[in-house]
Amino acid sequence: MSPFKSHTHNLQDFSASALVLEMGITSPLQRDPRFKTDKDAVPDPEVNQITVMDLVAFVAGLAPPRRAGSHPEGEAVFQRIGCATCHRADTSADAKGAYTDLCVHDMGPKFDDAIVDFLAGPTEWRTAPLWGLRFRKAYFHDDRTTSIDEAIEMHGGESAASAKRYADLPAADKDKLKAFLKTL
Repeated sequence: MSPFKSHTHNLQDFSASALVLEMGITSPLQRDPRFKTDKDAVPDPEVNQITVMDLVAFVAGLAPPRRAGSHPEGEAVFQRIGCATCHRADTSADAKGAYTDLCVHDMGPKFDDAIVDFLAGPTEWRTAPLWGLRFRKAYFHDDRTTSIDEAIEMHGGESAASAKRYADLPAADKDKLKAFLKTL
């Protein structure tokens, strides 16, 4: 399950899910009953609540990635075509520069992964934070594209109008927008 569906909505859920889904370690804080136990020789839960909460405290204490400068012209294009409707710079004092609203949106058929995750349907995803984007080589939860252009153009559903406005931009404005994104 991706943290960008609807299943994971706080650091405790994220940490418990990461432990079991990424590392095969069960914990008492796992919300999904399918993953509270496993079939290995180690008694479940394999870690206790204190261990999970220590991991939560560690992750909460990590600094967000720093911006690599600014690009006001590109940020203006980002705002103008509607990307900032969902990719908001600041959702709270703790998430300054995250560029997400943390909401679940219908992203259209190109995002359909055929997975229903709690209340999120196959085309519904939580707005991915854009901070740290410049460090990525591939985009989306499954690395389905290596191009920022393609990533933007794939947006459909509630973001289709913004994707269309991006497609209609002159090349110079697309370059400004991508230069802005590469500062994140």
